[in-house]
Amino acid sequence: MNGQWITFFFGGGLWTIWYGALFTVFLSLLGTVYYVWQDTQGPSGADFMMYILYFYAFAVLVVITTVDVAWWARTVGHGFMATGGLVILAWIILGFSWKFIFMASDPNYPERLLPGRILFTLHSILLYAGNLYMLWRLRPS
Repeated sequence: MNGQWITFFFGGGLWTIWYGALFTVFLSLLGTVYYVWQDTQGPSGADFMMYILYFYAFAVLVVITTVDVAWWARTVGHGFMATGGLVILAWIILGFSWKFIFMASDPNYPERLLPGRILFTLHSILLYAGNLYMLWRLRPS
């Protein structure tokens, strides 16, 4: 391979770093999903580690999603107010992941564990897919 496959998939320059950061966040979310699906028994630091991993992924995802939504909105021709509204909507959608992770990891409500785990898993995948879609629309051909 001569290295041209990176340019084919991700574009040149900083696009590779941006896609790499997004993929790292997705891997962190998948690690959190793995922890969420585990049934912890007894004292363990797994929950704490899960929340640290999730907090890292969430913090970086907020920055990436905000920039992606703003770029995408400006690219498709939305004005300043519409762009601001879409960014706020994206933050609300991102905030739902906190509800889902608390549903998925709270043993005090066992009836919410399975729906929370499913919703958190799907939400993590859809956040990644949505960011990829916006980047696909933004990236120069």
